Amino acid sequence: MTYIFTNRLNQNVNWLKKIFNKFSVVGIVFLCGTINTFAQSYSGGGGTSGDPYLISNKADLKYLSENSGEWSNYFRQETDITFADADFQSGGDFYNSGSQFIPIGNNSVNFTGRYDGNGYKIINLKINRGSSDYVGLFGRVSGSPGEVKNLGIEVSNIKGNQYVGGLVGYNTGTITECSIVDALIDGATHAGGLIGRNEWQIQRCYSTGLVIGGNRLGGLVGTQSATGTTSNSYSSVAVDDYASQNIYGGLVGDNSGGSIAYCYANGDMTGANNNSRGGLVGNNGGVIWPSYWDTQTSGTSTGVGSGAISSASGKTTAEMKTQSTFTEWNFVTIWQIVGGDGANYPDLISNSNSALPVELVSFTGELVGNAVELNWETATETNNFGFEVERENRGSGEWEKIGFVQGNGTTNSPKNYEFTDSELPNSEEVSYRLKQIDNDGTFAYSKVVTVDLTTITSVKDEVVYEFALEQNYPNPFNPTTTVKFTVPNEGDEYIRPLQTKLIVFDILGREVATLVNQKLQSGNHEVQFDGSNLSSGMYFYRISIGNEFNSVKKMMLVK
Repeated sequence: MTYIFTNRLNQNVNWLKKIFNKFSVVGIVFLCGTINTFAQSYSGGGGTSGDPYLISNKADLKYLSENSGEWSNYFRQETDITFADADFQSGGDFYNSGSQFIPIGNNSVNFTGRYDGNGYKIINLKINRGSSDYVGLFGRVSGSPGEVKNLGIEVSNIKGNQYVGGLVGYNTGTITECSIVDALIDGATHAGGLIGRNEWQIQRCYSTGLVIGGNRLGGLVGTQSATGTTSNSYSSVAVDDYASQNIYGGLVGDNSGGSIAYCYANGDMTGANNNSRGGLVGNNGGVIWPSYWDTQTSGTSTGVGSGAISSASGKTTAEMKTQSTFTEWNFVTIWQIVGGDGANYPDLISNSNSALPVELVSFTGELVGNAVELNWETATETNNFGFEVERENRGSGEWEKIGFVQGNGTTNSPKNYEFTDSELPNSEEVSYRLKQIDNDGTFAYSKVVTVDLTTITSVKDEVVYEFALEQNYPNPFNPTTTVKFTVPNEGDEYIRPLQTKLIVFDILGREVATLVNQKLQSGNHEVQFDGSNLSSGMYFYRISIGNEFNSVKKMMLVK
């Protein structure tokens, strides 16, 4: 169970705002009187590391992009989000006088929060800002934490002037396991398929599509400074120029002092001029660890247009599809060649396109005391040998096996699994994934689950309980679900009971069930809610503990 430090809600009807997740509600009378009108913001969450704002639709993205005061918060995407062409045309919500989507972050106010795509995608994004700098879904990202991860962008059309990228225009943060697919990126200078300019860290990312522009163009990154690093990434982007200037690279346009490690490029470079054109890097003033480019698909035998070639090697297409070509690369936890040698180019194991052979219904993690409990459920399994549980090493960015859970072979009935990690790292959060292995040895990876560790605490060798109301599980549910909550300690008094009331009510504020109404000892508690006699729809559950704590969350009953 995750222990969440929650502010005491002492002001009027603040808890009512949470009931409706800031949806606009006018003139509803419930318990405390009239609820004021609240502007829409997000689909849920509190904007913190342990309780990020939930991005579930275009309206959530619109609010985020238009409100710079939100750009230091934490976000998690909950589903694929697809734009329609009409959204960007006159009268559409994202027209903005023809400039289309407003980048999240700019040179004045950077995005300094964390956006976790959660393995989902944003599709058909359009930005038309040819005279503007810092252009991308994120205009400018910077540290503390300044992170975008686990996000894919497909079929995008993005135009800007300087510092233009499919994901980020200008990056001084951390970009992990992100992808750009079938993008058209158009920038006058410093333009890349993923990032326009990188000054910090890119890892396990890839891009496909077309980059056009004037100068310093790259399939993945336009320019990279001396502090920038790009590792375990690739580009299949074609690069073309319209200014007949210089510095174009299949992976990075201008690597002015940064490092490139374990990367490759196979995009078409024949459209770019011959001045400082490289199949891997246009101009290199930094360090390149074993990296490769396809001499056939790129149309050039030159890997680095100017500067030190370092450890860049050109290979034929057949060699690029052979694992033994990539010396020193990690083909255990980072890279794979799907189908074996000769079938495909290397792909990232973390690539969200690599679906699990089993039908995975859910995969969650929560903090229980000083350990993390992982739970997952499958709907069906075919030849499932089992699951290796992997934890990310925050220092190296690589994954390590911490356990194994036996599978159920072939079954058409739901199966539940659990694993406890009691040897937690000394960090603010920890990430996990499942490596599902078939009986024939083939395997694939789940999406990543991240758990907040900042609430681990203890006093006098006793567990210290803090106020907490958790999200019900499963959610959506039919017809039963479990609600977990925590009754806190009062200082050193570990046995003092507190009056606790947990009720369920519908969207109109009508109480439909009382789950708890009694004094409870401090500790972790759970109760089951049965919605058999209720109709499908959204409901809310509210807990009151003593006179100190109120919290509300929503649940969805689907029949």
